[in-house]
Amino acid sequence: MVLEVVHEGEYLSASVQELFKGFLRKHCAGEIEALLLDVAVERHFQVEIDMLDLYAYSPLLGNLLAIQPERTLQFFDDAINDYQSEMMEALEQVGDTIIYSMAQKPFAHARVHSVPRTALLQKGTISCIRTEDVGQLLCITGTVTRAAAVRMLHFERKVACAKCGAIHRVRAELERRNEMVMPTECGSEAGARACTSAKFVDVEGTEVCRDYQELRVQEQVQKLDVGSIPRSITVVLDNDLVDSAKPGDDVIVTGVMLRRWRPVRADARLDVELVMRANHVTVCNQLIGAGLVTEHACAQFDAFWRRHGRGYGRFRARDLLLRAVCPELRGLFILKLALMLTLLGGVTRVDPTGQRVRGESHLLLIGDPGTGKSQALAFAAALSARSVMTTGIGSTSAGLTVTATKDATGEWSLDAGALVLADGGVCCIDEFETMKEADRTTIHEAMEQQTLSVAKAGLVCKLRTRTTIFAATNPKCKRPEAAFDLGANCGIASPLLSRFDIILLMRDECEPGFDATIADFILSRDTPASVAAAAPGAGAHPAATTVGGPSQPDEPELPECTPIALSDGRDGRAVTEGGDVWDEKALRAYLECARRRIEPVMSAQAERVLSAYFERQRQAEYRHVARTTIRLLESLIRLSQAHARLMWRETVVVSDAVYAIAMIEAGASAGADGPLSSAHMPINVMRSEISHADCSAMEASATVERVCRWLGIDASEGDEAEGQGGLDADAGEPSDLGRMAGRRATPSPSPRARAALGDDFF
Repeated sequence: MVLEVVHEGEYLSASVQELFKGFLRKHCAGEIEALLLDVAVERHFQVEIDMLDLYAYSPLLGNLLAIQPERTLQFFDDAINDYQSEMMEALEQVGDTIIYSMAQKPFAHARVHSVPRTALLQKGTISCIRTEDVGQLLCITGTVTRAAAVRMLHFERKVACAKCGAIHRVRAELERRNEMVMPTECGSEAGARACTSAKFVDVEGTEVCRDYQELRVQEQVQKLDVGSIPRSITVVLDNDLVDSAKPGDDVIVTGVMLRRWRPVRADARLDVELVMRANHVTVCNQLIGAGLVTEHACAQFDAFWRRHGRGYGRFRARDLLLRAVCPELRGLFILKLALMLTLLGGVTRVDPTGQRVRGESHLLLIGDPGTGKSQALAFAAALSARSVMTTGIGSTSAGLTVTATKDATGEWSLDAGALVLADGGVCCIDEFETMKEADRTTIHEAMEQQTLSVAKAGLVCKLRTRTTIFAATNPKCKRPEAAFDLGANCGIASPLLSRFDIILLMRDECEPGFDATIADFILSRDTPASVAAAAPGAGAHPAATTVGGPSQPDEPELPECTPIALSDGRDGRAVTEGGDVWDEKALRAYLECARRRIEPVMSAQAERVLSAYFERQRQAEYRHVARTTIRLLESLIRLSQAHARLMWRETVVVSDAVYAIAMIEAGASAGADGPLSSAHMPINVMRSEISHADCSAMEASATVERVCRWLGIDASEGDEAEGQGGLDADAGEPSDLGRMAGRRATPSPSPRARAALGDDFF
């Protein structure tokens, strides 16, 4: 029925325009009125059209747009112009004075978005596009890897026949790379016979030009399977769509698929490529991972932390989360905590001068082969909504930053590298020591200023690289004599070392008892009982639900004391305790919710702890100069804020600051004696174990007391702040810190808690 109506020509044009004007009256009247009030008459404007609303209003219009988008979009543009005239006439008849501030805009275009999720209109990947999709409306998602310069396109002009003077209109054809094809002959029938002249002259003053730009959109790397090569497609932008995206942006493009012939060469077969003429472009950088942050998921996390109480009792819940991190690796408490803190990051702020202070943290793992560095990097990439995984041997400075390339027209453009593509996510670099020194130095600016200054082939610009860097490297010597001589052990220059917030040294030392434990852990994964537990549905809690899924409007109110399963338990690596199920999916949702909902504020007690530690390390006799700069204090602030996010609270308390110090001490990056390590007895990352559930509170309290005693600070001063829960803090008498943070303080520990932990811990 639709195809028959399409071929009825003028009748179709009039009927479609009238039907579409009815849609504009219902959904776009305010937008058209604002368009008329704009003072820029010659500018190109866009009218947003929700395709779902269009289908609901008229299935005929939706089907026409999907099947014959080129003609239908032209009908829509004509209808917008007609509706502008009708609106102005209606206002003039009623005598509204606003009519004198209006002017009709001849260059208004219908921009279609929110395409229905069907196999006909949306493609999962760019690789799914086929030849039969030519001429249809499609919606694709990808990452911009190249953005050519905006140039002026000679789109249309009029020519006159040199013999009879007949006027013809010629246009640039995208299928022929914007070449204007002249008529083969005039064909005018003004006289007795049709004119057969093939000579034409340009008519002055009839040229029409457009803004024109080409993008290269590539499939999102994190969505590809192992072994798949990311495919890309050229997207053509014109008029108001130019400069709507830049390299590194994640975009949703709606447009029409077309064929474009490559330049014709002698004695070579003709070649053709698929391109997309964009109708609407949406930059969705801020939407990365937003689908995991739902009210249902946040309510589950609130209930989870409420069940574990306050104060040091919350460390049992934290250790439960850490057991779900890299479950293939036994123990490694420090590594797993560092991994979570780096993924969470601190709070990004802008100082009074307008300078952006980064909140993203960076992690460097220096370890012997077989210590689990690559698995930690792969797990970090899996937890991030946007990630790029690469190796040092396969990366160059151009591959990490940008490279300049010349297109078919001879113009230079920039292709985005790994750091630009990972903007807003994680960039994991394995085998960091295999990179050339010149290539490593290119990431200095990207790590600290979160930008990338480019000056290549006459292109001078600055790109955003707000990414977290995970790097893993092997030490230069098998048995380093000085455990803290980082420059000698990894061969990384001091300026680059100072930019890493956490540096962990993982040494593979022989110890019979520990080796036997590791062997039992690895062999137990292949036992029949372990294989049965990893089967789908094994270990699932009866009341299990999935975190991060769409929140159902009819979900019942969550009880405060009932254990809530945080995942469906189908992953055999999930950690289950008391009905709470944590696996990779649950951790990913938790990280997104914590980053987006919680912006911790430093308490006075936490500031005292960090300041005292920074002063002691600066005055140490054998300090590491590259690691005890002002960047050390900034790293401590970011890590303490990340630990507060991990503990699901909006105030940085003393224990958060202490565990931030523990991360610095674990890497021994200060190079001097500290509260938890010394130059002769450093913290052994490989031997660190996650506390037993019954001991988490006591060990955390002992660690806080030990660090505070070393710094000369009374640990009991942080009791009131330590008792603050998080987003669900209970009522109590507000303290000075509580008033400053806009929160309410908690009562003192109960007698039962004192009896369980002892008075010394409070």
